[in-house]
Amino acid sequence: MPHTLNDKSDHGSFARRQKVADAAIKLFEKNGVAETTIEEITNLAGVSERTFFRYFSSKEATLFAHHHRLVDSLTQALDNRKPSSTPFDSVLDVVKSLSTTILEPQDKIRYKLIYSDRQLMDMSRIGDTDYENAIESYLRSQIPGDSFDHVVQRMFAVSTVSLIRSITVVWNSDENIDLPKLLDQGMSLLSRAFSPNENKYLESNSEQDIVILVPRRSETQKMLNSILDTASTYRHVT
Repeated sequence: MPHTLNDKSDHGSFARRQKVADAAIKLFEKNGVAETTIEEITNLAGVSERTFFRYFSSKEATLFAHHHRLVDSLTQALDNRKPSSTPFDSVLDVVKSLSTTILEPQDKIRYKLIYSDRQLMDMSRIGDTDYENAIESYLRSQIPGDSFDHVVQRMFAVSTVSLIRSITVVWNSDENIDLPKLLDQGMSLLSRAFSPNENKYLESNSEQDIVILVPRRSETQKMLNSILDTASTYRHVT
């Protein structure tokens, strides 16, 4: 059974927690995660073992020291989001803003350690569900719908978190990557893929294009054009 992420985020100061996490990552990079002991981490950080376990449930959890803080930040940012754009785009804007806090140069070592160990990757994926749940919860609060709508919202939440994960994987293997550009491209792709699903929640008098594919010069085409002749706002089938 994989270790859980840090579940003791309500205890201790942020500065001391960060000091312990920094010490752990330094030792992990030098000696490897498996070979590093909690005693070595506490000695380097200058804290007791009791203090260590106030902050972290395991040595592996030090690699996810900011997890709960980031989930809380995501939830709060979405809750405080003004309705100036569609819910899907609101999520993308918030995630893009918060992603800058996990794509700093010093984070690259942490991702390298995580992606080099299957157990740590499993821990990371388990933690990703917290972000997905936060996004899905926000979308459900903004867009009432049926079971299929909930499926789409879950797909969007998973896809958004997967985008950030994919970017960190590529970033870990390519030092020359243009992070802002890659992030913009990924967000644009998700926006184009999912925003159309919001059409039914827009004003009923909003104009939308409907494309119908039929054989050219067919009886079906003639029939459709005959019907559409009665409504000037529609374009003929061509």
